[in-house]
Amino acid sequence: MIEAAKDKIIMEKLIKKRQGGILLPNMENSPQSYGRVISIGPDVSGVEVGDVLTYRNAAAAAIYLKNKHYDVMPFDDIYGKITDDEIISELDLFGSNADEMVRPVAGGGSGTVSNLILPVS
Repeated sequence: MIEAAKDKIIMEKLIKKRQGGILLPNMENSPQSYGRVISIGPDVSGVEVGDVLTYRNAAAAAIYLKNKHYDVMPFDDIYGKITDDEIISELDLFGSNADEMVRPVAGGGSGTVSNLILPVS
């Protein structure tokens, strides 16, 4: 569907699973994100399709294809590969929960939230 160029990695964005409540993805205090590799550029080594990685939030460029969220970033912004199955089992594909949807929130300026993921009623 999409192939990474040069030193880029394309990943499906993963989020930590939750038991319920509201998820505010734009307000996470964590400086890192998680993703499952779907494509690697020809200049990348040590990473394979299917690996779960952690990376710097600010380095990721979001793209949307067929209503799915992907993050693209240079290899140098990858923190590392997650190999612990217990940690991987705590992650879920962003937007994979059929009970979730993105709803824009009106407003603007500093300190406002641009999107919320809320349970569909």
